[in-house]
Amino acid sequence: MGPRGFDGIVAGHAVDFWVSLSGLGPIGGDYAGGTLQRRDDHWFNILARLKPGVTVEQAQAAAAVIAARLGAEYPEHHKGRKLTVFRASEVRLQPRLDGSLYPAGAALMTIAGLVLLVGCANLAGLLLAGGWRRGHELSIRMALGSTRWRLVRQLLVESMLLGLLGGVAGVLLAAWGARVLTAAASNLSLPVQLSLVVDWRVLAFGLVVSIIVGVAFGLGPALRVTRSDLVSALKEPDATVPAAPRPGAGRFRWSLRGAFVVAQVAASMALLVAGGFLAGGVRDAQRVDLGFGAAGRLALLQADASQAGLDDARGGALLRDFADRVRGLPGVEGVTWTTRPPVTRGGTSTLVIDEHRRRTGAETAEVASSYVGVTFFDTLRIPLRHGRSFTEADLTSKRPIAIVNEAMARRYWGRANVVGDRYRHQGAPDSWVEIVGVVGDVKVDSPTEAPTPMFYRLLPAGGSSRLYTVARTSGPPEAVAAAMQRLFREAHAGVPVLEAGTMATHLGRAITLQRTAAVTVGLLSIVALLLAAIGLYGVVAASVVQRTAEIGIRMALGARPGQVVAMLVREVMVLVGIGAALGLAAALALAPGLRNLVFGVPGQDPLAVAGVTALLALVALVATWLPARAAVGAGPLAAMRQK
Repeated sequence: MGPRGFDGIVAGHAVDFWVSLSGLGPIGGDYAGGTLQRRDDHWFNILARLKPGVTVEQAQAAAAVIAARLGAEYPEHHKGRKLTVFRASEVRLQPRLDGSLYPAGAALMTIAGLVLLVGCANLAGLLLAGGWRRGHELSIRMALGSTRWRLVRQLLVESMLLGLLGGVAGVLLAAWGARVLTAAASNLSLPVQLSLVVDWRVLAFGLVVSIIVGVAFGLGPALRVTRSDLVSALKEPDATVPAAPRPGAGRFRWSLRGAFVVAQVAASMALLVAGGFLAGGVRDAQRVDLGFGAAGRLALLQADASQAGLDDARGGALLRDFADRVRGLPGVEGVTWTTRPPVTRGGTSTLVIDEHRRRTGAETAEVASSYVGVTFFDTLRIPLRHGRSFTEADLTSKRPIAIVNEAMARRYWGRANVVGDRYRHQGAPDSWVEIVGVVGDVKVDSPTEAPTPMFYRLLPAGGSSRLYTVARTSGPPEAVAAAMQRLFREAHAGVPVLEAGTMATHLGRAITLQRTAAVTVGLLSIVALLLAAIGLYGVVAASVVQRTAEIGIRMALGARPGQVVAMLVREVMVLVGIGAALGLAAALALAPGLRNLVFGVPGQDPLAVAGVTALLALVALVATWLPARAAVGAGPLAAMRQK
């Protein structure tokens, strides 16, 4: 038993148990059990504790000597490979992946910061409006001896109190959100360990941010509302309202209140566009051509007989017997098996391709692979471009053959038809594999990836105890998928089922990260939009109250209510347009970080930009029109009488 709370040294990686490499066979099958005997397995991380006085640089020099010696002794496997030494504290996930963590983290923090900016600008605008309403009161206080600094301190204390109350609410919301995110991470089918705990560090961070927000966004309004002509303010309560701008300029334009409006709209626009980009990525992933015609009519089930104590021979026979029984289910048109169906992440094989070596000088090539049944391409409706498919006679033939996809043919041979060419696996100098066919490209790891080189080998009887059984149906595949699960559990209750469902559900799991990110950013953008709408409404309502007399005079001189409303709306919509332009620029700058966070996010999506712009304009128009319309409803006499 390991110590409580210890999950290894890889941050965020969930560990349930450790097993020795020599004991992998009963868990991962015969292939995994033989990993120590294969020099072409390069997925190990070596952990070492340095001797006292030894530096990382010295360890790196020693590792370089070892790598050079291995390359000289085993050039087939180690030539050109390096050993790189890192401090454990310098590695977050993996050295190759850590470079993308910082842009992704920056994108997440920027998104959260934009929501905070909307809320802060909203608060500052309301504080400014409230301070103007209290202008007469503040002027009396100054007349009775209060200094401006004392009044500013009072207003800052009030804004800090509001910030702290918001911080408390935010911490409570964060505690709830942590549980939601932890539950969502459990559905990713990935060994992810999220440490989302509201501890003293989170509380301290929330306290500091709340105080900073209260001071930073309360100081401007406090200074602005205490800057007034004392005599005029005592004579007239509205004297603290800023003087009217020069003719032709809008009331809001280039004022502090206008800056808050621009900030809210810009942040909301950036969030909405970012959410639109993520939603567009999910939409494209769901609509993309996966490369095979039967994508909408496939049911699949993955089982691992090795976890029931069966070796590859017995486990493979069990799974093949299950495939034969699936053929008898109603609605099944074809059945096959594979170690790796489309859109399934997996490893690569290291190949030696003479043509590729002559053309590029590269000693080896890393290529994705899948071991399949005879009817695999026919069942999935993967088009054959050149040559032939597998046949039953190939199962008993001792001639090693393979079928490659078009991407592999183009990349490593430079032509489309490579039937008759050959390759070999690294470390097997006399075991050449002949290519008998070329098929169309299918999505290998992700629905949003570029064409990925891949080869297919025929899976012989007893070849693997961990397989996907795939059935093509004559209609919707849900009923067949459920029947496959019942059939397998009735016949092989002791063998664990790792995945069962339709190809649609399989694809849905592949884009879970994209969908989760899109939903998260979408919810945050909706919150920001609502806050911005409330802020716009409040700012316009406060401005209308201060301009009641002006509105009454305009209407008394012949201005129609519609003209007055249009004037008020136009002034605000100019600021909305400026904020929208700034927000769009921020969203485009944020797109690379989103692509590091979720692969497949488009850098530009005109449809998303147009939709978000229309939505933001509509919300801003309604939030501005309602208080403006109410202002002209009382009529000119009532407005002038109030003045």
